Amino acid sequence: MIKNSVFETDDLSNCTSCGICAATCPKSAIQLCLDESGFYRPIINEKKCVSCGICKKYCYRFDKNIIDTVDNIYAYSAITKDKSLLRESSSGGISEEIMKECISQGYTIIGVEYDCQSNKAYSTLCKNTTDLAKYRGSKYMQSYTLDALKIIIGNTTSKYAIFGTPCQIYALNKYAKNIKRENLLLIDIFCHGVPSYFLWNAYINSSGTTFSNIKFRTKDYGWHNYAIKMTNSQGKTTLSKKINDPFFDLFFSKLCFNPACYSCKLRSTFAYTDIRIGDYWGPRFNNNYTGVSAVITLSKNGENIISNISNKILINSRNWNEIIENQSYGKTHKYDKERYDQIISNLKANKINEAYTIYLKTLTKRQKIIKSIKNIIKTLPKPLQFSLRSFFR
Repeated sequence: MIKNSVFETDDLSNCTSCGICAATCPKSAIQLCLDESGFYRPIINEKKCVSCGICKKYCYRFDKNIIDTVDNIYAYSAITKDKSLLRESSSGGISEEIMKECISQGYTIIGVEYDCQSNKAYSTLCKNTTDLAKYRGSKYMQSYTLDALKIIIGNTTSKYAIFGTPCQIYALNKYAKNIKRENLLLIDIFCHGVPSYFLWNAYINSSGTTFSNIKFRTKDYGWHNYAIKMTNSQGKTTLSKKINDPFFDLFFSKLCFNPACYSCKLRSTFAYTDIRIGDYWGPRFNNNYTGVSAVITLSKNGENIISNISNKILINSRNWNEIIENQSYGKTHKYDKERYDQIISNLKANKINEAYTIYLKTLTKRQKIIKSIKNIIKTLPKPLQFSLRSFFR
């Protein structure tokens, strides 16, 4: 326990892993490392710490006044006109269109890319539109942010367009009071929660091979029927649909999230970002096969960016309440500590089948019936799948 720091309490379970404490520490006393549950946590060098309180200043855990309302909310459905980009994107391809516009305005992009060598995700920098493909698609894991954050903090006059989760963007918004806020364009996502790295490690290790390319959400079976697409070092490609896939089932079960995710307030506010993006789930686009993005703008700068790319996208104004009804916005997740500990323990030991069995035992009779019906629906012709989907989302 160290006074006047993020280590005032020994319990770091509600840490979001954003990394802002380590990045802003003037003594470089804090590092970011994976903990015993597979989440990034700050580690303190007590000999270096001077209890200056800077790390605590930007930490979500010490903010007693989280803003939950904001004015001037504009909501849209959006689809890129670039068919190739749309095909390679998780939803409507809007994030890359935003990135290209930002680069044309002199911003450096901070996005999340997946590294097949370490099997981890990293927040990295990009200044060229030709290199943006590495940011395409969802990555269902925490990104390591420390290196990118240090660059931002060390270059206070540069312009950055930063893509991240609501907790990461919150931290940067808080820090931005030290610099010109207009130099930062903050873009976050509709966040469901983030799973332990042990889930992904166990999933990858169960294959018994290494991979040269991984897409977490390919549209080979359509936007709604997404799948993990993995190409191994021998060039062989495998597809695993989200139905009955251990990774997706355990992820969506919410049984191995970062503890901070279960009652997160930041996914349920628009107060700290310029733009929020995600999938436009819900009945309006139930029959869409190629993908649609939901876009919310919360600032003049964010609205201007979307306006500037309007000729490159198919865009329509929507009611933002329609969007959040089909997201985790405003929702909390049940935390079952007993099941959580069992699943994390098995995943840590690379026993994904055992962890999956524990998950299956948590399903109610109704959930098992719905899961079986969904399996049957997936075998039907696509038009029939579309018409039945709304009954079993």
